[in-house]
Amino acid sequence: MDIEELKQQWNQLSVRVDRLEQENRRLAAELATGRAVSAQQKLVRRFMLHGFCGLILPLLAPLLVLVLNMPLWVAVLYALLGLVCMLIDFYLADSVRKRNIAKDSVVENLQFIISLKKKQRQIQLVLIGVCLLFLAFAFYPFIKEEPSIVIGAFIGAIIGATLGFLEYRRKIKLINEIIAELRESINPKDNR
Repeated sequence: MDIEELKQQWNQLSVRVDRLEQENRRLAAELATGRAVSAQQKLVRRFMLHGFCGLILPLLAPLLVLVLNMPLWVAVLYALLGLVCMLIDFYLADSVRKRNIAKDSVVENLQFIISLKKKQRQIQLVLIGVCLLFLAFAFYPFIKEEPSIVIGAFIGAIIGATLGFLEYRRKIKLINEIIAELRESINPKDNR
């Protein structure tokens, strides 16, 4: 074997290695996209589950009037609050479901997901404010007459806020996972 044959074999081997590296990068990008799609599906399920939880408030609203003797307007606002929360979650679930992460451009997907993350934070803050205002107006008249009702409302608000915060954290975690996987699909790491 002379030097020319060795050079030729070396060049062929180099071309094969380059092709393998390109194929590995392509497969890593596809794998990352697949993980992003999986996280997207989980996020849709979280929004839907949380949306169905909004139905609890309209179902409990009649109890405010029948058991606690609260004014009808409080029960109606309570039910409407639950329905608004439900509709917001269903809307967000639908917008995430319609997104085709596997086929749309990564940049567009990243913009959408980052925008969704901002919307989720804004919605959470607005709903917390609305809920606090509702609780203040609805239960203020009962502070002197029935403090046990106010204490029950306060405990319910703490439990609801805790569960809502945990659900919010799960959604943000999935959104962050989608962002990380989309970024990985653009620039796959070689150490995977």
